[in-house]
Amino acid sequence: MWNTSMFLLHILPNVFGLVLNSVLLVVARYFSPPEIRKYSLLIINFAICDFFACLTSLAVCQRIITSGKSIFYFSEGFCQYFGAHFCYISYSVLLHLYAHSLYSMLLSFIFRYYVLSHRTPSGSVIKLTILLIYVPSFVQMVLFCFADDPPELVGSIVRAKYPHYNLTGQTITGNLNVLEWKTLFTALHMTIPITPVYICILVLRWKIIKHLKVAAMSNKTRVMHHQLLMALTWQACLPLFYAFSVVSYVCGQLGIYSHPLLEHMVFISLGFIPVLSPIFSLYFVKQYRRCLLRFFFRIAVNKKRPIKQTDLLAGIL
Repeated sequence: MWNTSMFLLHILPNVFGLVLNSVLLVVARYFSPPEIRKYSLLIINFAICDFFACLTSLAVCQRIITSGKSIFYFSEGFCQYFGAHFCYISYSVLLHLYAHSLYSMLLSFIFRYYVLSHRTPSGSVIKLTILLIYVPSFVQMVLFCFADDPPELVGSIVRAKYPHYNLTGQTITGNLNVLEWKTLFTALHMTIPITPVYICILVLRWKIIKHLKVAAMSNKTRVMHHQLLMALTWQACLPLFYAFSVVSYVCGQLGIYSHPLLEHMVFISLGFIPVLSPIFSLYFVKQYRRCLLRFFFRIAVNKKRPIKQTDLLAGIL
């Protein structure tokens, strides 16, 4: 029962996340109004990043166990059908997507604050900026892909240390020395930035609200800024899931406290970020919300519309 519950907590949020981010990607790409067309590039960046985060999270369904200087990864997802190394590579991709998502959130707040007093940057500049903030996460992914230890060695150590663990149906990978520079860089990059980034987000939000109260702008523009700020405000709560994941990992790595629930929650808590983020964008951006309402309204009307005799004849012919 326990294992089934944990497995479902890995699976269900990511399935919803795949659907929601697919919807957001289509809506932002094809139905963004002119006034937020450039900002929609940042939303599309979020949707793509979160979509693949959900996909790779489904692939690994990861549980992380720390022991001294070692980190062990138990994968229960479909990556097992492609081998242990594929599971580890998928995990590396997953980590860098979470890191990029955090930086993307900060970039969204910087953009909203910048356009309050400056001309909106061109689409090329926005794309280049997204690419630049992606570099640290990409470097982390490449380095960490080459940091794994032989799965056979890791598996034998895990079975010796945790003979009471049920390892049936799980693929084991890991890093035997977290102080090895490629592993250490990844661990630090995934844990340290959350605090300064979140502080910057809160400061920028305060500055944006302050500016909106005194700035001279049309009522339509002010409403648009408030809508986007509301979406960003709710998204600003998402790093708390990231912070909880970091605390869960650090408690185990430093030997402060260890529990099977925390071993699962490191990635279960992270998994809620790419699920909730598209919901906030789809709901608080009025144009996106109206687009979805029109879509569902048409479906409801088509279901209720009586089938005419001419329709039946046309179908037969």
